[in-house]
Amino acid sequence: MTFSMLPDRLSTDLSSLNENMKRLAMVTEMLVGVDGAILESSVYPAVVQNHAQLTYNAVAVWLEGKKDLREPAASDITARVLEKIVHNDELAYQLKLQNEAAERLRERRHLAGALSLETTELQPVLPPEGRVIDLDARRQNQASLMIEDLMVAAKAALTLTGASLIFNFRETPDC
Repeated sequence: MTFSMLPDRLSTDLSSLNENMKRLAMVTEMLVGVDGAILESSVYPAVVQNHAQLTYNAVAVWLEGKKDLREPAASDITARVLEKIVHNDELAYQLKLQNEAAERLRERRHLAGALSLETTELQPVLPPEGRVIDLDARRQNQASLMIEDLMVAAKAALTLTGASLIFNFRETPDC
């Protein structure tokens, strides 16, 4: 179950990269050097079309080389998405390329003194009745690391362009 910060139509439709749907987007394009330096970057509006809707779990399984989906932790969704990756050479190439760039960016950030912080994100376990019966800890995986690294790099590239940025600030709750 997902608890959205945005209205449902925005989070699951208008701003979601659903498969084979065209969406307006702001693209941050970066050329990442072998040493993880951002050599060039540009930001521009575009119409994008997502050719495969992926999941963190499936991409992590593929990136980490775990092909055995008979284990109980692998869901039907993970298996279906993994099939898309395995049978699409261009998609597999793009994921590998993006992961290599992300790893180089992360290594460069750490050499510059960045910290690695791991937090525990809890996800409610819900039976069909819909009442929370437990909480599972969501673990960081290779796919979530890749997205995190690319998002940090995109924000850094944006600051170099002088573009306006939107930040998500949350006030501390009064408890």
